[in-house]
Amino acid sequence: MFAPLAPAFTPHGFLACVQIPFSFAFFYGRMPILTVSRGKSENREFCSADCSPKPRAEEKTSRSACADATVHGTMHPECDVPAFASVGRLAIVCGAMGALFLVILSLNLMHSHGNTFSVFYFAAKAVADGADIYRSHSPGSNRFEYVYPPLFAVLMVPLTHFKLMTATRIWTLIDAFLTVLALTLASSEAVRRFQLPSTNAVIAAIAAGGFLLGVGEIKTELATSQTDTLVLISFVLALLWLDEWPMLCGLALGFSCNIKYQTLITLPYLLLTRRWKAAASTAVSSVGFALLPGLVVGFSRNLQYLRSAFHGLGHFAGFDIPGAASTVSLTWIRSVSITSAIGRLLDCCGISSSYAFLLAPLVGLVCVALARQLYQRHGIAMLPPRPSILPGINSVKTLVAVEWTGLMVSWLVFGPEVSRRHMYVLLLMHVIAVTLLFRSKGRERLLLIAGMLVCQVGLRIPSGPAFGPVANVFNAVGGPSWCLLLFYGALLNSDLTWLREVSGKPMPDLSLRTHPAIDVDRIVRGTGNIPMRAPLTVSPD
Repeated sequence: MFAPLAPAFTPHGFLACVQIPFSFAFFYGRMPILTVSRGKSENREFCSADCSPKPRAEEKTSRSACADATVHGTMHPECDVPAFASVGRLAIVCGAMGALFLVILSLNLMHSHGNTFSVFYFAAKAVADGADIYRSHSPGSNRFEYVYPPLFAVLMVPLTHFKLMTATRIWTLIDAFLTVLALTLASSEAVRRFQLPSTNAVIAAIAAGGFLLGVGEIKTELATSQTDTLVLISFVLALLWLDEWPMLCGLALGFSCNIKYQTLITLPYLLLTRRWKAAASTAVSSVGFALLPGLVVGFSRNLQYLRSAFHGLGHFAGFDIPGAASTVSLTWIRSVSITSAIGRLLDCCGISSSYAFLLAPLVGLVCVALARQLYQRHGIAMLPPRPSILPGINSVKTLVAVEWTGLMVSWLVFGPEVSRRHMYVLLLMHVIAVTLLFRSKGRERLLLIAGMLVCQVGLRIPSGPAFGPVANVFNAVGGPSWCLLLFYGALLNSDLTWLREVSGKPMPDLSLRTHPAIDVDRIVRGTGNIPMRAPLTVSPD
């Protein structure tokens, strides 16, 4: 009777059946380990009313201001800050997440068979032997699977001194360390940007939530010993350094670009947001890291490697160039991107799949137009100049964190070859989403949780006789990518709504387009107007 459902109880299917309901229970109540208490936050930037200790006569007035902010739906972070209902609950939840991570890691370390790391291992051996890395293959196989820039193969040369299984276990341990590091740094940066109390308890709770949402992809990453950990840690470090150290930000992005080309999507964003130093550093360091293997293999051979790698990109458009890296075709069935879905549809209609590179940008423009409408609906500029909503509230930092995850979503959704395992890099997005659960409330919070669950369902549909036909059709039309777009839309809406509530602004009347953009400096000096339904005079005090 239950035989057809057996494939659902594979490790992946079982993980999906457990993870999705637990995620809903974990996040619905702003996480069961959390509550909202009235007290002072460590960070004073958000507070529009003065919550500092006052004489007894003034204390009542201050509390009244906080109460009014709550009644009128305005977030008052100095008074409504997350607190822990039970340290024991936090310890249990974080302990459970840590134990699950160790179990996943241990199971992968105990495997006696190899995984896809063998592709990198034998490419590194080709580097050591002076052979062509794009014609390297495992013994007994004639498939040339290394398609990345030469930098990673050169970095793996030291591991060729070990046997394949030993090298695989070493890299798996490095993957595990980078995963923990990325979760910790991302949670700490999210706390800083969204100005939550910078305590170990809050950071641990956010990291545990991010791990819960991405546990399936973490399991796959550790099982395959892939390179997405390097891309994720590069994106996290770039976000950390974006504002204060733009040159280091570009250095991290340039390194990531030589692991996977998709990182270059950050360059237009840096230019549009007028981050000239970070953009210049990204461009220069990308070239520098591309030439760096020449110090090991010689510059002429390195240029030959780069030529083969770039020519391999032509396979996505149907071009077969001799000596090119053996990349898969755009219509590869395991690719779940919208671009691949359009290519498969065109292929079924007898039209060249390469036209998908013309149609997919149109879908992207529609997404950008919808995002622009969302920004306008909340009265916030989409592009610079984009000052803060109120003096003392750095809305730009919070928006940049959400938009940074949007860049990752863009290359996952519109990339020419994106499988489910690449969704591992969404750990940063999961961390930002969990952080917003501390701030969002009401309908927006429910929409954010709904977006999380839609994304989880889209990434967790099991395969096999019971669900295989549904999963195949779902993947063929790019179902996971559409679910990811909905999740990002809910995330962006939650952030914009929270920023509007912090500012105390009503929903702007889009029919009235007569007021200029906000200028924080002029508002502080008392010479500017806030674009609301009616002009508001702000005194110099």
